[in-house]
Amino acid sequence: MTTKNSNERRQESSKSKLVRQKVVYKTAAEILHSDTKGSGKSAAQLADDLFEESKALMADSKKADALRNCLERAIDAGHLTAMKMLGSLFLSSTFPEDYSQLRGENLLEAAAAGGETDALYELAVQLRSGAVFGIAPGLDRIRRLLLKAADQGHEQAQLFLGILYITGELNGGEPCFEKAEHFLKASASSGLGLAQFILGVFVLRGWSPSAEMVMQSKDTKRIQALKNQAIKLIESAATKNHKNAMLWLKALYDQEKFEEKQKTAVDKFPESKPAENR
Repeated sequence: MTTKNSNERRQESSKSKLVRQKVVYKTAAEILHSDTKGSGKSAAQLADDLFEESKALMADSKKADALRNCLERAIDAGHLTAMKMLGSLFLSSTFPEDYSQLRGENLLEAAAAGGETDALYELAVQLRSGAVFGIAPGLDRIRRLLLKAADQGHEQAQLFLGILYITGELNGGEPCFEKAEHFLKASASSGLGLAQFILGVFVLRGWSPSAEMVMQSKDTKRIQALKNQAIKLIESAATKNHKNAMLWLKALYDQEKFEEKQKTAVDKFPESKPAENR
């Protein structure tokens, strides 16, 4: 009887080593304005100081342990951005240890639950890349994370949704230009250069459902006005030093000059009419 109980205990012990409970990190929201160990600083102030210290450590790969310790202390004081940063570092295998992927995901989820919108986007990107556990991404979960971040005004999430709808990745493999345009416009309106560039090209290539009727109308003035709006978006991206936008602008201007030269040549040397029979 004793031997049986001992065997059962050993089996339970070995199972417990294999199964590790999901770690949930506190945000300490309830103590953010309380004094921390008589230091005269609130938890929020302490968290900010620790986070600033951790950012200084980021540049030195030899100080990974100090960086981790600093971020964990900031997290204990309720710093959500530190939580997001540490989660990202775990997912990128900065700290090679067992369950680092799980810890990274847990931290990002906790930061997102605490209101760190960027953590939603970061987790979606990591899931899509297959970084979490090295498994294929769950598209429904990625969509939900990005939509939640986009609804909170996260311009990168809006842009990412636009791109994934253009490629069809979030629509069963078929492009959905209507949804793509919706999210690209939202991101571009925030001033994000890449979104402005992609939206401009999107319109010039005739993919924009809202501009389709204008293009089909054959109204040259309306079509030109639409093209001008698209070019302005690309110009705005170019002013933000977006290289592809600069290349597109150069190509557009070169084409415009070429067409202008052709028009001038036609006006200057009109085709001679055949002599009339006398």
